[in-house]
Amino acid sequence: MLKYIIIGMLLFHMITLPDPGACQGVAKGKWWHDPHMSKQLNLTDGEKEKLDEQYVKSHRRMIQLKSNVEKERFELETLLESKEMDEDATKTQFKKLDKARSDLAAERFKFLMESRKILGNERFQDVKRMYKKNKRNKHRSKAKR
Repeated sequence: MLKYIIIGMLLFHMITLPDPGACQGVAKGKWWHDPHMSKQLNLTDGEKEKLDEQYVKSHRRMIQLKSNVEKERFELETLLESKEMDEDATKTQFKKLDKARSDLAAERFKFLMESRKILGNERFQDVKRMYKKNKRNKHRSKAKR
């Protein structure tokens, strides 16, 4: 019974955990290379270079952090699937998975903050508005299908 409770908690956590990229209102990937966005935001080559540098630095770290999340998830699944479940070990592993996810979210947020420093508040808010508008348009086009 405890196994099902833990699995349920894990699934609930995975479903309800917000995707930091989606919640932060910032376009994914190297949006500053999009000619339309770059022009609308009046980005300089220097700003694009700074964003590229931050992206590379952050992306390298996120690759490692995503790997950590997968490793911790695998270890938790292994514990949950064992015939004789060690409750304490399973709880400890769940905490490790939660920390790995938190570390990944923190790195995403760090990149977001660095981007805002480079853009300044006004242009950062413009990016958020553009992202929301694009997201609404994509949602509408899917709904029409």
